[in-house]
Amino acid sequence: MNKIFVYGILLNQYDTAQPAILHNYTKIMRGFASIVKTGNIDDFVGGELIEVDDEEFKRIDEIESFPHYYTRFKVNVDVGDGVERCWVYQQVEDYNK
Repeated sequence: MNKIFVYGILLNQYDTAQPAILHNYTKIMRGFASIVKTGNIDDFVGGELIEVDDEEFKRIDEIESFPHYYTRFKVNVDVGDGVERCWVYQQVEDYNK
């Protein structure tokens, strides 16, 4: 199974989603949602943590136009009972800013 933090178009699409927070980032809109690392612990993006099988993970890659429009990488997100390691998508032009 693959864990993904979602914060845009994929919100509210999965029955098993749980609320999650990504710290040190802010959400921006440029046609579609993206995130930018700020390094400030007070900055955060609210979203959901979803868990999908490999087939659905490939479908989400297609939705996100990975790796051309969005890239993905691993982050830690806060959930109600702790921290989870998961994937997150970010527009390529925002990666490593």
